[in-house]
Amino acid sequence: MKNRNLTTLFAMLALFGNTAGAQTYSLDSCLVLALRNDATIKNARIDMQIADEDSKYAFTKYFPNIAVNGTGFIAAKHLIRTEVPISSLSGGYNLPIIGGSSSTDIDITYKLNIIRQGVIGTVSAIQPIFAGGQIVNGNKLAALQQEVRRLQYEMTRDQVLQNVEDYYWQMVAVNSNIRSLDAADELLDSLEGVVRQFYDAGLATNSDLLTVELKKQETASLRLKVENGLELLRLVLAQLTGSDMDNFSVEMPDSIYTPDAPEEWYIEPSDAALSRGELTLADKAVKAENLQTKVERGKIMPTVGIGAVALGTYIDIQGGFDADKSANLLGIATVSIPLTDWWGGSHDIKKSKLSQMKAQNVKDDAYSQLQMDIRSSWNSLTEAWAQIDIASKNLESATENLRVIKEQFYVGIETTATMLEAVTSFTQAQATLASAQATYLSCLSTYKIKTCQK
Repeated sequence: MKNRNLTTLFAMLALFGNTAGAQTYSLDSCLVLALRNDATIKNARIDMQIADEDSKYAFTKYFPNIAVNGTGFIAAKHLIRTEVPISSLSGGYNLPIIGGSSSTDIDITYKLNIIRQGVIGTVSAIQPIFAGGQIVNGNKLAALQQEVRRLQYEMTRDQVLQNVEDYYWQMVAVNSNIRSLDAADELLDSLEGVVRQFYDAGLATNSDLLTVELKKQETASLRLKVENGLELLRLVLAQLTGSDMDNFSVEMPDSIYTPDAPEEWYIEPSDAALSRGELTLADKAVKAENLQTKVERGKIMPTVGIGAVALGTYIDIQGGFDADKSANLLGIATVSIPLTDWWGGSHDIKKSKLSQMKAQNVKDDAYSQLQMDIRSSWNSLTEAWAQIDIASKNLESATENLRVIKEQFYVGIETTATMLEAVTSFTQAQATLASAQATYLSCLSTYKIKTCQK
């Protein structure tokens, strides 16, 4: 278990070097397959990529806002319509008055209609100087979200690996039960032969033969249930590893090893809880609410920007007879004060502060809950360790009992029913020990994950 990372590396190299025909996998190979193929892990990776893109998007808010606009217009009437006195243009005319001897200045007006259609184009670039901290805090929120997604990925990965180990050791335990049934079948076959000899010799009754046959049928029925359970576990493990269910098989040991006592792995719950991803996520949630409060406050603050606008116009002056083309460059500064947003913005700020208080309460509670969870996991581990000792002693007793009863049965001291009970007790003791060993390994894996031990 201590060399899990190195063993997993070797398993990865072996997997990548296998041909398509290789379908039997060890525990470490199953872990590698789950990391590569499990759907929840894939989605967690995608969530990290989405957070990366959000962070890159938030960073673009530091850049100038560049826009290109074009407007064409056709008016129903000329935009400028006026009457211009000709006298004001040329100084007037001296026209003679018929029948008179003197002359008088007379003003003549001219109707002037101009600008009916044209095109206006602008290119603007505005660099934000101050936006109430919205850009800065928005980038901090995006960076925080990246950290959150990474933590969620790690937690998802650990949970999937835990599930793989749980189902693997369940398969090993069930497979050990099948081997126990194999041993029981051998004993029952031998017992049936002895009882039949006793029956032929008049030392046993037909009821004794029927009793042995009934026990063999019960064992066959139990085997069917156990094999169906093993098949179900195989299918679940194939699904977790993303393997072909029809051709997936697991390499299982002939016997379950028992690692060192649990004391070697013990960590104080108060210390272990500080390293848990759940507590880190709760802390990130508090920071996120704090930043969100700053963003809400920034929405009601003035925004300042500077930039330039390139302006180009093409205006038809008099219905196609004349046109004006011009271009210009303007330097601009913008200041925006969202006065009406103050009304609702103050309430948004208060809501954000309340959400921040709520997130802090969740964090404080999470620390206590995690310590309880770690203590519970430790209790389960020590209980599983104790069960191994109890099951081992029980198997020793059942083995010795079977040996004694078997000797006495062969000399005619014990009955067939007593012999069958001894066989049943021995088979159950084997299965109980295998289950206790598998449970301990599963509990150890769970405890190491809950205490962040690799």
